[in-house]
Amino acid sequence: MRLDVFHHLDFFNTAELEQGMSDLKVSNAVLVQKMNDLLAGQVAASAAIAQQGVSIMADLSVLTAQVTKNTEVEAGAVILIKGLADQIAALKTDPVALQALADQLNGSAVQLSEAITANTPPTEPPPAAFRK
Repeated sequence: MRLDVFHHLDFFNTAELEQGMSDLKVSNAVLVQKMNDLLAGQVAASAAIAQQGVSIMADLSVLTAQVTKNTEVEAGAVILIKGLADQIAALKTDPVALQALADQLNGSAVQLSEAITANTPPTEPPPAAFRK
């Protein structure tokens, strides 16, 4: 930032010159103080922005970890469904074995439902950085 200050003084005697110089020093001191105040405000604003960046990155790390976990769970579900489809195809001509598989799946479904309910944390609001 560049700031140019020009003063034009017409002096006809030494007393007026000395008074003008004194006024100029006071004006310059006030100007310097105002510039220091502005700079301090800019430094504070920069620090606040930097802190927001740190908070957003922390929130983003949590979100990234959750996405990774969800992706792994989804991949496991795909493998499970494919395995079930293969078993059903293999047992389609054996009604007794097919019914045994259905009974096993029904029992597993109850256990899975109970485990999901027991291990699902309460819903939390999204981090402040992601709220509108």
